[in-house]
Amino acid sequence: MKLKISSLLLVVAVVFGSGCIGLRGPAVVVREPSAVEESRIVYSPPPDPAFNLGIFGGHALELLSLTRPKIVKVRDRVHVAMGFDLGNVAMIETDAGLVIIDSAGSREAAARIMGEFRKLSDKPVRYLVYTHFHPDHTQGGAEIAGPGTEVIATKAFVEWIDYQNVMLGPQHRRSRMIQAGAAATEYAFKIPIERKSFGGVGVKPEVVMPGITFESTYQFELGGVKFELFATEGETEDHLAVWMPGQRRFSWGISTTRRFRTSQALCLNPARCADGPGLWTGS
Repeated sequence: MKLKISSLLLVVAVVFGSGCIGLRGPAVVVREPSAVEESRIVYSPPPDPAFNLGIFGGHALELLSLTRPKIVKVRDRVHVAMGFDLGNVAMIETDAGLVIIDSAGSREAAARIMGEFRKLSDKPVRYLVYTHFHPDHTQGGAEIAGPGTEVIATKAFVEWIDYQNVMLGPQHRRSRMIQAGAAATEYAFKIPIERKSFGGVGVKPEVVMPGITFESTYQFELGGVKFELFATEGETEDHLAVWMPGQRRFSWGISTTRRFRTSQALCLNPARCADGPGLWTGS
């Protein structure tokens, strides 16, 4: 109980100390045109949201963990890097080399993660597996994959990564910058954690493309450890999950959250929204 109260007080102190909760009204923002076709904009941001202690009461430790990058040992030779970036990165060590699942959202984050992983193993990375095409899982591959690394994703990944980074590249990068509060800092709501979790936003991505793709299932073995990959439509249509039958370990990427399935992306398309629960339970 004392630990929970202490954690709650620490979160409240961080929130107020960082300026997340303002006591004064929002100032008027004026943006002058930077090109002939632009207009002068005068805008009053909405007031800060009300501070809700209930949000922090039950999740203080979880919120604090966002500020503390760490390597979590799941079991022997299975580790997960958490808090270095928006997406986690997993490392499975075998006698013949490493399998890395996802690559973080930037080369900087991936380099920090691999620096920590290298404290645990100096074996070469034999496989890099992308769970889906979102940038926080795919933009650090150049720091992970080396000579002889096989990169694996679903066939749908190739279509969706092109859609994200080429067809709608500038628009998508702008939307990610808005999400990160980096497109217009004067409008951004302050948060009590580092924005390094959005380190790759606004940068044209360098994605190490997969050399192995599959439709529904794929299997491989490394150092006596068997890996089974399944196309599991979830947050995205190209999503996959990794099952290690010998170790009874399952990596699901972002098909689920801590409390329930990731369903918001299913509802971006009305047709998928109608089928969303069925798609998820089928996966």
